[in-house]
Amino acid sequence: MTFPFPLVQPIAVFTDSVPTARHPDHRCGSLRPPLGVLFGSMTVRRRNLPPFLLLGGLIDAPGEVTWEELGSLVVREAADVALGFDGDAVAVAGLIDRAAPTASATHCTVVSDDGHYRASIPIDDLRGKGWLIFRLDGAPLPRDRGGPLRLVVPEGRTLCWNVKAVVELVFTEGPEPDSVPAEPPH
Repeated sequence: MTFPFPLVQPIAVFTDSVPTARHPDHRCGSLRPPLGVLFGSMTVRRRNLPPFLLLGGLIDAPGEVTWEELGSLVVREAADVALGFDGDAVAVAGLIDRAAPTASATHCTVVSDDGHYRASIPIDDLRGKGWLIFRLDGAPLPRDRGGPLRLVVPEGRTLCWNVKAVVELVFTEGPEPDSVPAEPPH
């Protein structure tokens, strides 16, 4: 059996409906596997985790960004860039520059670690408004705070662009199918 989310490796598959975790703000959409899929503790876990963040798609410099490399970028207090957030954040602009998108790339699909939630965001919006919170008290951002990486776009078109547990940035020509409703509620 194949799954539409290549980063996800299921532990067991059931043909019956299995409850799945919804995005904390249930008004934002969520991509679901075609069958109920049981994952450890009902949270999707990948067995071969990337070093920290994968960069792919229409870029000149695909690769991986480690937690240490994030710390070497320009770091700001999350509270200074987005109200209600704690920890340290890096501007997504620095990651976009590192990835070097091709001239045809117009959007970046931000993918969560479970593959169920993704947001396709115009690169210009991410470059000017996007921040990745990655550290709290000197350690990786905990899962209960949306870690290990949490995207915040404080002045974005919708709060649905704020993606928790980010593992990949995929640069594309035009928007890709994502979890953000056509008419976001907020």
